[in-house]
Amino acid sequence: MAVLLCPHCEIDVSGEPLPLSRHAVCQQCFQPLRCCLLCRHFDEAHAFQCLEDRSEPPLEKANANFCEFFSPKFGRQRLRKTPKNADAEQALNALFGDTIEDGDPTADRESQMTSPSAPKDRWDALFEDD
Repeated sequence: MAVLLCPHCEIDVSGEPLPLSRHAVCQQCFQPLRCCLLCRHFDEAHAFQCLEDRSEPPLEKANANFCEFFSPKFGRQRLRKTPKNADAEQALNALFGDTIEDGDPTADRESQMTSPSAPKDRWDALFEDD
């Protein structure tokens, strides 16, 4: 038998009658089951996070919806729980480094970025002629 996991708490909800009702909820976390997060068409990498071209995906992917193309995703495929910008931030830190320009390691990163000249100074330092 195929395993159906709650997209919120990841327990087995295979006992729920199919097709899933819009009012079906997980018996452990009480979150809706008929939502984009549990659909086989859901893909975080896609522009609208839905692979079905004819659908009108809702803004809130974790809320219950009336999508005609909903089809539950069976199996143990976990969703990425990392922030979307984590990879980009790591790449920028690798490129520019985590050091603070004025040499004070205790300085707050946000206060450095609020200075209007800080980004320009870093840009100039990066591309200055030797």
